Amino acid sequence: MEMACCQANRPGVRATGVVLAMCSAWAALLPAAGIGQSRPAPPPVVVFLSPHVANLPTATTLRAGALQFEISHRFGVISDGADGLWGIDGPVNNRLGLSYAPNDRLTFGIVRSDLADNLDFSGKVRVAAARVGSLPLAAAVKGGFALNTQLPELAGIDGNEAQWYAQLILNTRLGDDLAVGVAPGVVGNAAIQSVDEETALHLGLYAQYYLNRRVSLLGEWVASEEVAGASFDSGTAGIEMRVGGHFFKLIVTNQQALNPTQFLIGSAAKFEADNLRFGFNITRRF
Repeated sequence: MEMACCQANRPGVRATGVVLAMCSAWAALLPAAGIGQSRPAPPPVVVFLSPHVANLPTATTLRAGALQFEISHRFGVISDGADGLWGIDGPVNNRLGLSYAPNDRLTFGIVRSDLADNLDFSGKVRVAAARVGSLPLAAAVKGGFALNTQLPELAGIDGNEAQWYAQLILNTRLGDDLAVGVAPGVVGNAAIQSVDEETALHLGLYAQYYLNRRVSLLGEWVASEEVAGASFDSGTAGIEMRVGGHFFKLIVTNQQALNPTQFLIGSAAKFEADNLRFGFNITRRF
């Protein structure tokens, strides 16, 4: 007993005990003070939940490694009435597409429309995503190249099947629920049925009101330079439903075209009741 007491009273033993006690107290205080812990990353800036509204692209890209499959239809005019099942009985324009994201900022896509057998290859890069105060801002650029493998049978247009396009995409939210965007751009060789190659400018405007994380209302308008066969601006309104990895979009529009070099140049019909047609987009992420 005497030896144990002597050892406990030795200066080295007392110093060691003090150091251990201080270390224990410091370790206990670190979590409370937030020292030595990495701070949580700020939440990512999300303006639109989907990479597209109806036709126009948003600044949203897929997550790294993700695949997205798309099938979209545009039916006949609703004014056909019950005899034509409000356009659904008539001919339909179809689009199939597949997109892939090698990283969070870049998405590549290939889509095919049966209208002129338009085959489109595209890339979209998100160049910015940040908050200015409470205002979320996102920007992207998109460009693509298209081949129309079924040209109209018109004299002098052989070899005129290639088109290209480029767009700047700017998105923000006004409040918590209303997302808005603008997408100005250009289409090269806009009128494939014309011997002379035309370059046409366009301005895409769109908005989406999120009733909740699963259901939203959408609208878009494409104002474009007049080209042969597409003399009117195109408008679209509809509803989007998000279920798991799916986006279901049900729309009405005066635009029968689906691929970018086709719908960005305008519509053959004016945006009015007699020319509206029903359509849908379905996408599935993997």
